This record gives sequence, C-alpha cells and structure tokens, in this order.
Amino acid sequence: MSLIKTITFIAIISLLILSSCATILGGKRNTISTKSASPAEAKIYVDNKEVGQGVFKTKISKFNLQEGEVLLVKCEGYITDTIIVSRKASPWYIALDFVSTIGIGLAVDVGTGNIYRPNTQNLEIELKKEGEQR
Repeated sequence: MSLIKTITFIAIISLLILSSCATILGGKRNTISTKSASPAEAKIYVDNKEVGQGVFKTKISKFNLQEGEVLLVKCEGYITDTIIVSRKASPWYIALDFVSTIGIGLAVDVGTGNIYRPNTQNLEIELKKEGEQR
C-alpha cells in the first residue's frame, strides 16, 4: 500500500471511529419555542435578554442554555414566572452513536455534553395576574 493510500485509510477510519452524531448534528444552537402563551404579550428572557414573545420559536447559543439556567417569563400586570432548564440525553443521538460507531461516538458526545438536549421546546406559558391567588 502506498503512503497516500495508508494515510487516506487511517483518516477515514479515524473519522468513522471518532465521529459522534450529537456533536456533528447537534450544532451550536438550541431551540426555545412556545406552544401557547397566556397572555400573548408574555416575553421570555435568557440572561436578561429577551429571546421571544407570545408563541414563537427561536434558536440561541447552546452555551446559553445550560442545565440550571433560569428563563424568566414577564408581562406587565402579571407575576413573573421562572422556568428552570433541565437537560436529558437524546435517545436519537444515543441510537445513532451505537449504529454509526458501535458506541464509540457516545463517549465523545457524553464527554462534550452534546448528547444532552434542554427542555425548552413547546413551552406552555400561563402567567397569573398580580393580586391573584396561585
């Protein structure tokens, strides 16, 4: 085997072994979306920055949606609510890691944290008016 063929073979095998689905497919952003919002003017904030209002869908940096992050839901005349971001391992990425790399990619995805997805999709917002009993 020539040197170029050997290097090419090693590169291809390395890519297959070291690839991991969540790291490759997960991207640099995560989605925040609302399924319903009452009131429709309710705004969601991450790190004191508004990311959306009412029923919406947006993507923000995955580094801004870490586990334990607090999303604030505000609207004038209503009690501010909080949503604590939790994360769980994506079953799709786990399955793809086992199929594509016989589980080797799973170690990379877990090590980088890319296998975990936040609970920030299809949020249901319902704020209580100020002065109402919870």
